[in-house]
Amino acid sequence: MKKKKLYLKIGVIMLGLLIALRLSLPYIVLRYVNNMLSELNGYKGHVNDIDIHLIRGAYTIHHLNIEKTEGKSYVPFFLAEKTDLSVQWKAIFKGAFVGEVIINNCALNFVNGGKGASQDGGNNDWREPVKKLFPLKINRLEVLNGEIHYRDYSESPDINLYLQSVHAVANNLTNSEKLSKTMVADIVSTGKAMKTGTFKFNLQFDPYAESPYFNMDAKMEKLPATELNNFFKAYGKFDVQDGTVGLYIEAAAKDGGIKGYVKPLIENLNVLKPKEEKLGPIRFLYEAAIEGLGEIFKNHPKDRIATKVPFSGQLDNPKIQVWTVVTNLISNAFIKVLLPNIDNTINMKDTEKPKKKKD
Repeated sequence: MKKKKLYLKIGVIMLGLLIALRLSLPYIVLRYVNNMLSELNGYKGHVNDIDIHLIRGAYTIHHLNIEKTEGKSYVPFFLAEKTDLSVQWKAIFKGAFVGEVIINNCALNFVNGGKGASQDGGNNDWREPVKKLFPLKINRLEVLNGEIHYRDYSESPDINLYLQSVHAVANNLTNSEKLSKTMVADIVSTGKAMKTGTFKFNLQFDPYAESPYFNMDAKMEKLPATELNNFFKAYGKFDVQDGTVGLYIEAAAKDGGIKGYVKPLIENLNVLKPKEEKLGPIRFLYEAAIEGLGEIFKNHPKDRIATKVPFSGQLDNPKIQVWTVVTNLISNAFIKVLLPNIDNTINMKDTEKPKKKKD
C-alpha cells in the first residue's frame, strides 16, 4: 500500500509538472522568439502572442512586426497578423524540422525615404543564422491576402506602388541537402496590381547560393494608367487621363551574371487635359509634346506604345542595350507590333560565360 501511495504521489507530481510545462510553454517560446528577433541587424522584431498546438504539432504566431531600428521609419518593414506553423514529428525525432507554414494578412514595405530613412532588408544577412540551425525544410509555404509596397517619401507627391490580395505558394524551402534532392525552391504568386490590375509571378531560386541564382518571369496587365498618376507626377512631371499599362519581365542569374528583359506596353494613352481644365502654357506644351511622341511611336491599329528593354552582364553592373530599346520602339510602331506576353526566351544557360577556346 505504501508503494502504491508513493507511485501515486510521483504520478500526480509528474502530471502536475507536465501541466505546468504545457501552460508555461507558450511564454517560453514567445520569449525565445522575441529574443531572436531583437538580434536582427538593422531591424528589430516583436511577436504579441504564441499559441501551442501539441497534438497536431503546430504553433501560431500572432501579430509579427519587424521594424527598421536606425533612422526614420515611416512604416514597418514586415507585418503578419497570423502565422501558422505545423511540423512533422517523425522528422523532429530524427533531428530535422520539416513542416508547412501559412501566413495570413501580411504586408511587406520597401521604402525610399531619403537619407537614413530607407528600408529594403538588404543589410540583414539571414542565411548564416538559418544555416546554423538544425536541418530545416518547409515543404510548403503559403501566403494568403498579402501586400507588397514600394513607397517613396523623398518625392512629391508621395509614391505608393503596391500589389494586393497576394496569394503565393512556395515549395521546397530548405537549408540542408540531406533533406531534399535539390536546394532550388519555387514560388508561384498571383494577385492584384494596385486597385484593378492583375499580376502573376513565377520564380525558381536557391536562397543559400553564394551569388544570386534564380530564373523568373512576371507579368502585370490591365492596370489603368491613371492609378500611376502620382508616379508620373513625381518622376515625369505630368499625369495622364486615360490608358492601360502592361509590364512583362524575364530574368535569370547565375555565378554573378544576369540576363533578361523588361517589356512595357501602354495602350490607348491620353495625356492632354480636357479643354475645360486650365493649364499654364509651359505645362500645356510639355504634355502636348508627350502626347505627340506617343502618337508617333504607337502602333496605330493596336493603339499600343511598346518596347523591349534587354539587359545583361554582371549583377552589380548590368548593361542596358539602349540602341535595341530604340529599335524595338520603332519596330513596334511601324513594322511588327510587340505582343503583350512573356516571350519565354531567357533561361539559366544564357547567364553562363562563354568557354575559352583551347590553343
